[in-house]
Amino acid sequence: MFPAETVIHVLFIMKGAGLTHGGFYSHFDNKEQLVAEACEYAISDTITLLKNVADQEEQNSKIKK
Repeated sequence: MFPAETVIHVLFIMKGAGLTHGGFYSHFDNKEQLVAEACEYAISDTITLLKNVADQEEQNSKIKK
């Protein structure tokens, strides 16, 4: 992760995504919105992964019985 005092510029984010700087604002109002949506996506993805693992464990425990 980046230290708390690190500044990440929109230009850096967009260049990494292969998009133009101006294109950022057609998708997000600001960097805070980007971060919020990225966190939401990551949390949702993690929950899905954990549910899949729990379902697999449940299936494995039924097979063992």
